Amino acid sequence: MKRWRTLALGTALIVALAAGCGRGGAEHYGEPFTGAPETTIARLLEAPDRFQRQPVRVKGTIERQCPAAGCWLFLSDGQGLSIRVELGDYFPRLPQRVGASAEVEGEWIRRGDHHEFVGTRITFVPKESP
Repeated sequence: MKRWRTLALGTALIVALAAGCGRGGAEHYGEPFTGAPETTIARLLEAPDRFQRQPVRVKGTIERQCPAAGCWLFLSDGQGLSIRVELGDYFPRLPQRVGASAEVEGEWIRRGDHHEFVGTRITFVPKESP
């Protein structure tokens, strides 16, 4: 009986350590990414009509995010360009990840006199540790 108790405690410790180590990894929300082509924020802004309603994937750093629910964010390319990403249609609540990198798949759509990226899937990658 003592052997089983020791084995159970050892297994629980290993599971707890593995779970703790996994927290620093990427967090994905939504269905898995599809084969949508990757593009850059610069390309979206340079030729917005070319990408209109086309499924694409973009990467960047989150510079601002909805403080109440995390349902929208501004994704920056690190070169001074950024786009607004709306996620509320698919994810009414997301964790705050300002400063983290993100990869988002969705569609580039016109909203009045500007464009907006409507995300259907997102992966957050944590900030690099100093």
